[in-house]
Amino acid sequence: MPGSSNFQVFNPTGSNQENDASYTGDALRANGIQTNNLFPSPTANKLFYQVTTFISALAGALAAKGYVLADTVLSTLQAVLANVLTTADIQTQKLEYTAYRNANSILHTGTTTQDTIYSFTLGAGQVSPNGMLSIDVWLESTQSGGSTSTLDITIGGTGVAQFTIPTGIVTGQHHIRCCVANTGSSSLQICTSEFISNLQSPAFQFIPGAVNMAVSQTVALTIQSSATGAQQLFELFDVKIS
Repeated sequence: MPGSSNFQVFNPTGSNQENDASYTGDALRANGIQTNNLFPSPTANKLFYQVTTFISALAGALAAKGYVLADTVLSTLQAVLANVLTTADIQTQKLEYTAYRNANSILHTGTTTQDTIYSFTLGAGQVSPNGMLSIDVWLESTQSGGSTSTLDITIGGTGVAQFTIPTGIVTGQHHIRCCVANTGSSSLQICTSEFISNLQSPAFQFIPGAVNMAVSQTVALTIQSSATGAQQLFELFDVKIS
């Protein structure tokens, strides 16, 4: 069902209007309109244009998602805007959403250096003090010449999971699941991870964490082989936050 909005931009052509530099330095903007001050039209046009442009953009974005926005009834408009979710809603309602997903097949030929396969930026406070980050990785491997390969998952350079892909004469199929749960603090975690493979029995790890998730951090998956020639086909890297 198509949505709609009756919110419009004031002075959409920007006629008789201060530019950004003038508006930034305008004393009326900085100090407000005092008693007996005049309110020049270029300043007024810029103020109304800026405010209504933002409102119109937000209303238009919601209308494109099927919502109906109008200025006729305040409570109705508030109910529509309540559909905008924030981290506070996610924490309260325990919602889960995908923070990062890469489903492109990545073929990696083993090297004796530590190579980054996946990397993305986790936003500041994206994981709440009681929230959890879960990472799933699926891959296949061919370990040649008796070599092994070590997989590391790090947040802000701090290791939260590490597993070794064993030597195998058959192609290995592997699934790694890593869960990093804040324990009432954005800088104190419990990190658990599991490695499931057709080449060995399931392996489990528990690593206490102390990563400051109140600031932006880089989440990365790296791999390093004991010898050249080993190959890994990475099929999916999926990160969810709840």
